[in-house]
Amino acid sequence: VSQVTASTAPASMPPPEISAVKPTVIELIARVSLLKLPDGLEPKAINVIAHEVTKDGTPGASSERKIEISGKNDVLIEIPDLEPVTSFEISLQLVTQFNGMELRSAVSNSVIVTTPLGKSEAENVKDRIDDVKKDVAEKKDNVHQEITEEGEAVDNIDTSKLSPAALDNFSTSFSQNFTAQESVLEATIRRACLDEGRNYFQQSSTRVAGSSIFECSAKCKSLGSRCESATFNSRSKECHLNSKRAGDIIEAKSFYTSVNNFCNDVLTGLPRNWERCVTPGRSYTSQQVERLWGVRTVYDCVMFCVRTSNGCLAVGWETSTMVCNHYTGEGPTTTNKLSVTVSMECLSSPN
Repeated sequence: VSQVTASTAPASMPPPEISAVKPTVIELIARVSLLKLPDGLEPKAINVIAHEVTKDGTPGASSERKIEISGKNDVLIEIPDLEPVTSFEISLQLVTQFNGMELRSAVSNSVIVTTPLGKSEAENVKDRIDDVKKDVAEKKDNVHQEITEEGEAVDNIDTSKLSPAALDNFSTSFSQNFTAQESVLEATIRRACLDEGRNYFQQSSTRVAGSSIFECSAKCKSLGSRCESATFNSRSKECHLNSKRAGDIIEAKSFYTSVNNFCNDVLTGLPRNWERCVTPGRSYTSQQVERLWGVRTVYDCVMFCVRTSNGCLAVGWETSTMVCNHYTGEGPTTTNKLSVTVSMECLSSPN
């Protein structure tokens, strides 16, 4: 069959619509039904043209597949055998037949799609947080073991042979050791939220003496809603207690370490919260606080929210574009197969 281009061919296909994106497969919809074709012009095939989009802008691998079709119905197209976390520019071309001649449309506008990681993003979030919780649980077991040993030592003491002063001294020592062990556990939990080398600068911060970021964090926590974050200056041995989650601005300074209470509350939430608070296939429609590009996982999107973004109470991560949207709250949602939503308030809930 001769191949020609004639005025009877459609000018172009509509760009492909994304149906589903998996780690190794992209599913697209070719909207053949939207084309108005002259009588006698019959759709025969769709050429699927895919170019890999590289980080440095150099040409990546290219492929072209011809998919036979019949009639004017929409066509579901599957592109298999792809690499996870890889971007592709995809366009379509319609192949028709008219009086024995093959006619091809112009190539459609393209869409860029990025395949996700090997697991669902909700699973990746849960896995990473589980790693943190596992480490915390191990430290907690060690703390409880030491406390148990202290308790057994107390049980084995013959108090009838101790003077009142000795009893008082022992009671004070045991109490101090218990408090110290609980402090170790608290420090372990909070370590994942540390922002080392960053100063959450706030003009109106309260400055008090402190020996570590953990002491500063504890002092901030004791102030309740009046303190959202703390910064430790290792040179001056000062705590800067801020009323904002990330201060007024974030400065890069090697002798500062910062942390915010909200991050700790989220990371130490109940395990079951991660199953009910991470929702694939939805996107928020509430007011954005911040929009970040190039965020590779929804876990990173969550950490940006809890560590640095003032007013962020929910996130929506777009799997194909790797855009991270921070929101002031949950608000209404809409169906979006290429988005994952996470509620920070839900994660930090004690119930």
